[in-house]
Formats: sequence, structure tokens, C-alpha cells
Amino acid sequence: MVDVTNALNESTDARSLADADRVAGEIRQRFGALDVLFLNAGITRPQPVEAFDEATFDDLFSVNFKGQFFTLQRVLPLLHDGSSVIFTIGIGATRGTTGGPVSAATKGALLAMMPSLALELAPRRIRVNAAEVVAFLASDTAGYITGENIVVDGGAGLAP
Repeated sequence: MVDVTNALNESTDARSLADADRVAGEIRQRFGALDVLFLNAGITRPQPVEAFDEATFDDLFSVNFKGQFFTLQRVLPLLHDGSSVIFTIGIGATRGTTGGPVSAATKGALLAMMPSLALELAPRRIRVNAAEVVAFLASDTAGYITGENIVVDGGAGLAP
């Protein structure tokens, strides 16, 4: 089981690098370091391809990909060796959703980045995964799992 007695649950604007810096500073001040980083920001704007405008497209990528990447970058120096980084991806990235091509692409970008991050951080034994089974992935029990996307979708991926 994961001990969350020293947890920080911060609501920030995922598009804001200043917010990422603020969160990293708060973590450094309150805890000094981290064992688990759960990157859970995400938005969706379901609509047909022809309805997307540039502002909506940019907003989706800013929150769902750019914000996750730069938050990890800012917090990475605070992660202990042997830590766990967990992204929430969602089923759209691998199975598609009606009206969700851009949202799926943003989460797919995270999914594509995960194996490279897992390799890059492997010398520090930092595991990088994507799933909604966060407590398990954050625990030592999952110590041999890295670079994986564990799909928890209630069978939604089975539908035609």
C-alpha cells in the first residue's frame, strides 16, 4: 500500500510553466524530495475535425502534453532514485473516441514519450508508466514495471 500521509495535491494551470515552477518549489520546501509523481492533468473538447479551431487545438496540447512534460522536467530533480512517475492517458490514445482526435493525439504524445522517458530515467531506477491503477504503480510491488500503459477501461475497449 502507498503511504499518502505526506502527499501534496495541487491544483494548477497545467499550461503555465510558472505554476510548474511554483509546485516544484513548494515540494522542495515542504518535503525536499518525492517518491511518486502522478501527472493527471487533462482536458477534452469533443467535436468533429472540421469544428476545431487553432485556439482549441493549442489549448488541448498545452494542457495535455506540454504541461505534463514541463511539470515532470521541473520536478525531476526532486525525485528520489527508485521513484515512480505515473501519467493518466485514457483510452482515446489507443482505441479512439468519437469527436476526440485531438485529445487522443495529445495523450498519444504522452504515450509515445513514455518508453523513452523510462529508458532515460532507468539509471536512477525511476519507473515511468501510464494507468489509473496509481496506488499499485506507485508501490514497491510494481517495482519491476516501467514503460507500460495499463488500460483500466471497464471493457470500453472491447466495444466495436
